[in-house]
Amino acid sequence: MRPSSIELERYFVTDLNISTNTEFDNSKPTGLTIRDLVTEPECYSEKADRRHWMIRLNVRNTDNKERNTPYFFSIEVAGFFSVVDSVPEDRVADFAKVNGASILFGTAREVLRNAMSLGPYAPILLPAVCFLDAMPEAGSLPSKTAVQKAVMKRKTPARRKAVTHKK
Repeated sequence: MRPSSIELERYFVTDLNISTNTEFDNSKPTGLTIRDLVTEPECYSEKADRRHWMIRLNVRNTDNKERNTPYFFSIEVAGFFSVVDSVPEDRVADFAKVNGASILFGTAREVLRNAMSLGPYAPILLPAVCFLDAMPEAGSLPSKTAVQKAVMKRKTPARRKAVTHKK
């Protein structure tokens, strides 16, 4: 075992919604597949230090009523990461985006499983996924402090656009 080349500085859940599917039939097999999941990573690096990143990941399942899923859910997890100096400069962005989103997805999986375990049906266990081919272009924000303040201020979809500087 060796230390990772990406350091997780801090993470938190910024949004969590779970509701039971009133049409769920417990006597039938569940039908959630990876195609029923929507993942939306947003990645931002600091202007002053491109090795520091804020990544926000939204995960939700589609409202496909034909699938026999016990829950509908959405979650947003935000994390602050730094990439160690041993990663070459030209690989830092891809490295941060792929690994940061993967770490946050594991966090989202566990938070959802824990919350669903309090419901009337067995919790859904999200599958392992790979973000290697699904990364958006990175934006940049002026400083880590500005990014942290922007995430903490988020309340409504209208405010989200005002504070995230999404490209």
